[in-house]
Amino acid sequence: MIGPCGMIVLTWLWLAGVWLSGWASISLLARFGTRQSLSTKERGKLAGDLATAFLTGVLVCVLPLYVILAVVGRLSAVAFVTVLCVQLGLACLGARSLLRELRHHAGRLQDWWGLVGWALVVGLLASAAALWGYDAQAIYGLKAKILADGLSIYGPDFMDPYRVHYWNNYPLLVPLLEAQVFFWRNQWALLTGEELWNDLGMPVLLWGFIIALVLQVAAATERRWVGCGPWMGLLFAITPMLWRWTEGAGLSGSVDVVFAGFVLSAVLELCQLAERTQLQWGPLIRGALFLTGACLTKQEGVIATGAILGAFVATTVWKLWRGRDSLASLAVRRVILSGARCLLLVGLLVLPTFVFLRVVHGCMPAPPYSRPYLETLNLDWLSRISDRPLTVGAFAVNEFFNNRWGLLWLLGSLSLFLPRRHPIDAATVFCRAFLVLVLAAYLAIFVVTPYPLHFHLHTAFARLMFHIFPVFVVVAIEQIASLPWKRPALPAEPIAG
Repeated sequence: MIGPCGMIVLTWLWLAGVWLSGWASISLLARFGTRQSLSTKERGKLAGDLATAFLTGVLVCVLPLYVILAVVGRLSAVAFVTVLCVQLGLACLGARSLLRELRHHAGRLQDWWGLVGWALVVGLLASAAALWGYDAQAIYGLKAKILADGLSIYGPDFMDPYRVHYWNNYPLLVPLLEAQVFFWRNQWALLTGEELWNDLGMPVLLWGFIIALVLQVAAATERRWVGCGPWMGLLFAITPMLWRWTEGAGLSGSVDVVFAGFVLSAVLELCQLAERTQLQWGPLIRGALFLTGACLTKQEGVIATGAILGAFVATTVWKLWRGRDSLASLAVRRVILSGARCLLLVGLLVLPTFVFLRVVHGCMPAPPYSRPYLETLNLDWLSRISDRPLTVGAFAVNEFFNNRWGLLWLLGSLSLFLPRRHPIDAATVFCRAFLVLVLAAYLAIFVVTPYPLHFHLHTAFARLMFHIFPVFVVVAIEQIASLPWKRPALPAEPIAG
């Protein structure tokens, strides 16, 4: 009993180290800029910083191993020990900084106890579960064990597509994350005589991404709707797709929750660039970093990157249309240059990620059952699938309103048609454009898919919608917060008159 419990405790300690090392990293980066003081409109700052810290900590402990893997082809015990030592050093710095920040916010934490209680319950459930999902075992968990065992990515495990696991050319961010935990849990198992490669409690890693998602939604709400962040975050948190064990859900072991976390953070950072004409390096670097994390998690990162670049174009066009009667030629030029600069810089910052993935995974053969989508873009195939848009649309409507999502898709969709108290801003236009572009791309994928349509819909539709669901929730909350109702002023807000 001591052995399995010790493994679970070890996993929690390692996760805490990831979080604290990420907090230290963002604290060190903040010293290069001006640190803003807390104000009533920054009440969600701590929640947002905690989410950012976790995702940053994940990248801190994964990116060095990914580079080593690209150069050497395998991971040795020295690599795992070195990364852990760096992580522990940063965690010690982060613990001191986080305690100081929590004391600073102590008077504003009482409204967050509901979310804390929910997080504890989900954490207990994650501790008692294993990685039972098929994708969790066949794609990600098995690769993690191969990497933790020190085997080469250029050996038959990855180069022979007819071996046990499939999609051998997938990005490896999550397997590298799990490989570190498996490596240290195996050291504990050798000391206690327990079974090696035991995955009991491994969903604790995904618990961190679930909490980061909820904190980001709560922080985004608090910035728009002061005082409602914890409650809207809790409403989002109880969505079944977020904490279920069903395939593709939060605790299933699939990486869709990881991808959704990086995508939401990238969108929330980069939408700040769309809102201002002056370049802000902080949101730019963080947004590009999180977009890199998304690309290193799933191949759908290509679609997310394209949608973000398209959202910059859409926002620039919207700015020009909004000011068509009042903008002078100099202002028009400034708007166009600002949009082009954001487009160029984000593209240049993320481009090395695609080059890196191509270098590492380009030589890996595709599985024998994979079907390239580019081959479907011909008149012969497209003429045979003219009935598919209706089929996909009907399936989507049914999927959006079933018990995976609660009522959030329905309520959010209805809210978008309600009147607003004030005009829409550029950041919201950016988020909405991103949402529309990704949704259109995903629906188009199902229309032209070379795989059996109903099989593909039932196995992949929900998880693809999970990728954009948090962004949709943030957009819907912004719309609800902008409704023309008369809200009572909060004690901390200035009262007119």
